[in-house]
Amino acid sequence: MKIYSLLAAGRYHPLHGEDYQYYQYLGERWFVAAVMDGCSSGKESYFASTFYGKSLRKSCRMLPNMKSISEDFDIEFMDKEAIGSFILGQLFEDIKKLKNTLFLDIEEILSTILLLVYDVKERSAWINTSGDGIIVCDDFIEEIDQQNIPDYLGYHLDIKFDKWYQQHTNTYNFNQIKDISISTDGVAKIKPNTLIKSAPLDPVDYFLVQPPEGPPERALYSKYMGMVENHRYIAYDDISIIRIIP
Repeated sequence: MKIYSLLAAGRYHPLHGEDYQYYQYLGERWFVAAVMDGCSSGKESYFASTFYGKSLRKSCRMLPNMKSISEDFDIEFMDKEAIGSFILGQLFEDIKKLKNTLFLDIEEILSTILLLVYDVKERSAWINTSGDGIIVCDDFIEEIDQQNIPDYLGYHLDIKFDKWYQQHTNTYNFNQIKDISISTDGVAKIKPNTLIKSAPLDPVDYFLVQPPEGPPERALYSKYMGMVENHRYIAYDDISIIRIIP
């Protein structure tokens, strides 16, 4: 299995990109990945998206050892949604604790998140989304656009996790996967330089559909530099992509 990733700051975020990403194998069967996008109108939004990633890292370190506490958390027998909902539940509680411990404003904890749990053995995936983003799986393309008012997790800390999960997130399931990606919405905001004539380019197709070339650790970055230097396109927003090709 090949893992391709790209994290790049947009033109309007010269000091701190507001996107973050995390991915990790859980044993030989499971692979967990997520992309986060801090609220542009929030306060120091890079902090929120980074914290979400650190919470996920904590949960992914916990899960392989949870069997010693409860048989219900043996990842060898859990399904994709059980793993994903556990991670999101931990994130939900971590954000509540962080807000209360540091006396944070709501504007300081707002970030979107697309969480993917991939079954290496069965080549299937479960994806949960909170806020904007892009999902591409083989011929399926979903651009989640909440019209610049994402329904952030941070808005719902006064309700129970189960209610937030059921009413304020969306879930997707895929099987027999050949190519799957999750991305923040910055990819859709890549535009041509109006001062220079450029060849037409569809950024979603360019990054998430066209076959990547070269070693996985550099393939998407090479495409990004080609887009900037050869096609003269501009990334106005941050970009975070994780792409899996079994």
